[in-house]
Amino acid sequence: PEAEPEPPAPPFPFPSTLPVWIALGVAGVAVAALAFWGIRRLLRRPSREASRPRPAPYPEATSRLDALASDLPAPEAAQPWLVALADALRTYVERRLGVPAKEMTTRELDVALASRIPDETRRTLRNVLRVCDRGKFADLRPGAEAAQEVLASARAAVESAEATVREREAAAAPAD
Repeated sequence: PEAEPEPPAPPFPFPSTLPVWIALGVAGVAVAALAFWGIRRLLRRPSREASRPRPAPYPEATSRLDALASDLPAPEAAQPWLVALADALRTYVERRLGVPAKEMTTRELDVALASRIPDETRRTLRNVLRVCDRGKFADLRPGAEAAQEVLASARAAVESAEATVREREAAAAPAD
């Protein structure tokens, strides 16, 4: 006589998931509140740039060129100097002429400036930026004398562009 197998034991009851969902909900609300607080704090904080007024484009450009003139590079340190020179020129063009110069190649910038500044100014600016490009990408190392010449050309381009812009602003201003 074979014995009958015992029936299986009843399954264990699953624990309630309600406490887990409550904990997740509280954690989610805490994370959302913390994110809201952090974003609000960032948006309320005045930026350092906003607290300090930025100089007008022309004085900013001339002061940057003056700083570069007082720190002419040795040939082995020319690359950062040329990068700073190109940045000063591109920043001036971007702020004064409204062309996104920092996001353009030298050739694209030359085309974009065709109707905004005289051809001679454009040519001078293009030549300076090409020298800067060669310093950045082809390891051109101008000596102090060549750096002075490039800087003088850069200053001439800024002066000429500024004169052109001022003439156009004066012509567009209503006569009193």
